[in-house]
Amino acid sequence: MDKKNSQNSCPKVYILIINYNNWEDTIECLYSLFQNEYKNYQIILIDNHSQNNSVEYIRAWLERKNYAHPLPSLSHTLEQDMPYLLYQIEEKDDGYKFTLLENKIPATVEPNDSKSLPLILIATKTNLGFAEGNNVGLLYVLQQNDFDYVWILNNDTVVEKRSLIEMLQVFEQCPSAGIVGSKLIYYSSGEIQAYGGTKKITWINAGSGKYITKLPINHHLPYLRIPGYIIGASMLVKREVFDKIGLLDKNYFMWNEESDFCFRVIKNGYELFCACNSIVYHKEGASTGKQKSSKFLLFSKQRPSFIRFVITTYLDIRNHIYFNKKHFGNFYAFVYLVIRIPNILKKILGVLLFDEDKTRRLSLIAKSIKDGFQGTMGKPKEIP
Repeated sequence: MDKKNSQNSCPKVYILIINYNNWEDTIECLYSLFQNEYKNYQIILIDNHSQNNSVEYIRAWLERKNYAHPLPSLSHTLEQDMPYLLYQIEEKDDGYKFTLLENKIPATVEPNDSKSLPLILIATKTNLGFAEGNNVGLLYVLQQNDFDYVWILNNDTVVEKRSLIEMLQVFEQCPSAGIVGSKLIYYSSGEIQAYGGTKKITWINAGSGKYITKLPINHHLPYLRIPGYIIGASMLVKREVFDKIGLLDKNYFMWNEESDFCFRVIKNGYELFCACNSIVYHKEGASTGKQKSSKFLLFSKQRPSFIRFVITTYLDIRNHIYFNKKHFGNFYAFVYLVIRIPNILKKILGVLLFDEDKTRRLSLIAKSIKDGFQGTMGKPKEIP
């Protein structure tokens, strides 16, 4: 993709980002996106009902006001004010209503011409999770009907300047592509997290799959076909995919939604690829809560906070069972559970030895199995 091309000759890309109580990482992600070399894009930032004034901090940064970043060296100051529109959504029986709260665009731009702005900020009234939060953004862009691709990007990422260009080039070279991912590198260590995604999805891994961390021997192409799923930290999706298979499955809330989406994409005849020269640095874990050190006798171990336990244990077990039941049937969901029993017993032992809230945590493990088979999905009541 030639960066010298005019915007009119380049396909439009919407970039969807979810923020939840993590405005510092979101600002760093936005700053890197504003430096990217591909210019025909628009960012849709969905704040998932943050409880820490994230929206106000992000708006202050966009307007170049003092937003009190805890690390001044990472302030990423903009050279000029960044115009934006702020919407709030309300859930209706037939979908969502987008209400304009504030118009921060220059007088030289027509008031109703939001399609030329670099950023649209949408605030939700409840925490919708990763899947439905992105669906809100997708519903907005589908209403605009002026795009060719959607880049679903984690807010705890930093992108290199040609990351988007490299992904778009893979679509040009591979007409069968439905989704293209990036080479993900751990932000803190510089080690490779994955080339785009995972190995094949089966009922045994229930949509998890092992990350592809090495290229095949004698691999010289700028892209790699992904047999499993594209990691949701960076996935560029062709417009027609949404027209054909719909949106993300909101039942997951978070965890496994991208593997479910990719599995449906493959079943509908598309292929998945990694753009090996598209570099995205991933901090990982920003949305799953914190850990703390706990002791039992002379042993000390890092243990998840209660909220992190809900996400990494309850949602992990529930959503994997649901994935198998949805795509392979009850029998394979049950066999998968049997295979996971040693892992579940290990989790139970950890709770008994190290954790507070033992009764609540153990009941959540039991509930995760029940809910997965019964299809009791969506947002857990324990998550604010």
